[in-house]
Formats: sequence, structure tokens, C-alpha cells
Amino acid sequence: MISVCGSQVALLGGWRGDRLWLAHSGGAFELLAELGWDETAQTTPQRRIRLTPEACFVLEPGEGAGPMLNGKVRARRFDFDGQETGREEATDDVADPWIIEWLHFLAVPILESESRYWIRFSGVDPESGRACSWSGEADTGIAARGIVCDGVPLLVGDTLWLPMIRRGLLALRRDGGTLGEGQASRAIRIGARGACAAGIRDGVSGVWMDGAWHPLPGEAPFLGSQAPLSPLVATHGDGGVALLRARGGALGVIDGAAARLPEGLYSALVSLPEGLFGVTEGDSPRLVAAVL
Repeated sequence: MISVCGSQVALLGGWRGDRLWLAHSGGAFELLAELGWDETAQTTPQRRIRLTPEACFVLEPGEGAGPMLNGKVRARRFDFDGQETGREEATDDVADPWIIEWLHFLAVPILESESRYWIRFSGVDPESGRACSWSGEADTGIAARGIVCDGVPLLVGDTLWLPMIRRGLLALRRDGGTLGEGQASRAIRIGARGACAAGIRDGVSGVWMDGAWHPLPGEAPFLGSQAPLSPLVATHGDGGVALLRARGGALGVIDGAAARLPEGLYSALVSLPEGLFGVTEGDSPRLVAAVL
């Protein structure tokens, strides 16, 4: 899980998934905080992060809520010295899910319905430091098929973009949803192109841009059947788009100069003022500059 703000990159990971790192201007990741895990249950709570110019917020299950982000949640605030400076439990639910930049969604099919899901969104209000949530039913426009999905949503205008596990990229609006079928990663906003997400469709990799599929044949942007929680696409040059290849090598590029990463194993692609960087996997993550 990665969050970018200006020249800074926050990363949540490690072999137990409970370490929070911070990197500045394309430099080395430095350990910011050990967030902890449940030694008794031998599990790490499900978490999401949001980086702002002043702090890094961590969304996690609330006290007594269990390890998953499917109920009561709280937000923890860390300064850039690694000190925890605030901890806020969720307050009242948000009335309208189409006005919040959420960090997590859970979509559970309603089995007696053709296309309705119960959906819960959770996030952090960076101004108040409080966790917030919304839950309710939505008509996705796709057959439920009994698949529970969760991931990182993206709000652009009046559309929530949800990567649905093994289903595709769902554009959810107030009047229903539209699915781009395939395997989809987390979406990010890239300028006028709107929501952009990496994916694999009919065995070919590519990018969804505002719901339209653009194939970019080549090595896959991620390995396995489920994409990581971090972005696999990034702004490239003046309005272009770059697509990660999980094992490095030449990036997929739309409207930009050719670029490549050294061979390796990568789980994210980020665009900083200092350039384009891949993020390596493992317990000692690194930012690796792409070569134009």
C-alpha cells in the first residue's frame, strides 16, 4: 500500500505488513513507525494509509473490531519524525459516499439479487483526523456471482471507481454501475484522462482510462490473479501514461517517451517531481528510477 504527496512516498508493508516507511525526493525509504500486529492471533490488522503535507494517516480497525476493515474503524496520525500525534475513532457515518475520497471498500453480493451489493466505504478526513464510513446497497449492474471484493476506491467527479477482484473495473454512479471486464488494479487520477488503472484482459495487459480499455501488449503489470493495492500506472511526461511491468524492463507508454526499469520485482509505479520510479517488493523496499 502506497500513498504519494508531492515528493514524498509513504509505504505500508514489510513481511508482516505492519511497517510504515517514508521516502523523500526519490531517496531511500526510512522506517517511520512499527504499527503492530496481533501476536495472539498471529495476524496483522488490515490497514490503509493517506499521506498529506503535514502527516501520514493510518486507517485500521477500531478497538475490539477484529482484524478486518469491515466494521468500526479508527485513524492514527503520525508526524514525519514517526511520533503518533493522534488517534480518533470513527464518528457518525457519512450521508453521501460520492463526496469522500475513501481508502477502502468492501463489496458483498446480495445473493437474492441479480446485481445488488452491500458496500461499505471507510476513510480518513485529513482535516479533522477522524475516521469515517458509509454503508448501504448499490446496484452495480453486474451479476453478483457470490464474489466478495475489497480494495482501494477512487472518486473522480460523480463516479467511484472500484477494482473488483477477478471481475474488472467498476464505474459506480448514483444511478448504477458499469463494469470493464478483466483483472483490474487500483485506479489513480491522471490529469484530464480521469481514472486510470492497469489491467489484464483476455491475456493482454493494458490501461483503463476513464473506463475505455487501451491494450499495451507486453509483460504483465502484476503477477498472479490479484493486483497489489498500490498504483501500477503513473503520469509520464506532459500528460502521458506509463504502465508498470512487474518484472521490470520496458514500461508500457501512452503519449510519452520510451522508459524502462532495471530487471527486478516491482509492486508499484509512482510519478514524482524528480521523475518516474518503480517500487521494489520485499522487506527492504526501494525506489528505482526509470531510465528514459
